[in-house]
Amino acid sequence: MPSDTDYTRMKRLADLALAHGTAFAYAPWLLAKGGGLKAQAKSALGTFLAEAQAWPETVRRDFIVWLDRARQEFNDRKAITPHPVMTKLVLPTLQVWIANEPDAAWPHILLGRFHDWKLDAVPPEVHFRAALRRDPAITEAQRGLAFALVDIVEYNQHHLPGAYFGDRAEDVARMDEVLILSGAVPDAGESAWLNRRARTLRGHAAGETVSLGAASYPFDTGRPQSSP
Repeated sequence: MPSDTDYTRMKRLADLALAHGTAFAYAPWLLAKGGGLKAQAKSALGTFLAEAQAWPETVRRDFIVWLDRARQEFNDRKAITPHPVMTKLVLPTLQVWIANEPDAAWPHILLGRFHDWKLDAVPPEVHFRAALRRDPAITEAQRGLAFALVDIVEYNQHHLPGAYFGDRAEDVARMDEVLILSGAVPDAGESAWLNRRARTLRGHAAGETVSLGAASYPFDTGRPQSSP
């Protein structure tokens, strides 16, 4: 659920949207939603989608990249990407992008970042790996994959010291991969956190350390370092 802070951020984001050519049309919905005006928000969202679905593909891509950046500030990132926006705009646009540019890494990164289990049965890890097959050096995909792998192992260990979900050897391998990926993360603090967390989770998976079962579930698609 969106926090009170998220609703305040929506209204602030509306001002930024007004200054952005593509996102301008999203501002009325952000203002109404942030102000708790349900009827107006529903109407504004319908108007936005009718307009946005008619945009050229390049314009839809530009909006999705803007939205990806904007949602990083929110506690609940679904707050500004409601179900209709995902199903009628974000996911269809990314799928068309992949079909038109099969060698492009960015639409796969964005699928990982916008991932919603209710709408996409493909794990974020798969999307980030698809991006890395197209560009092995792209930092955003390396970072996304690192957090996705940590998220998997966090989940597998969240009932420790009781049940262990998944395969311990596979989780050891996942954390070994995160230890490598963490070196590519440009933010020094974040890189250090990933390294520490991977070592801790690896120890639990290998049976070398005992977990109390506390999980932070840190998966975060992250603030983009650059744009496609």
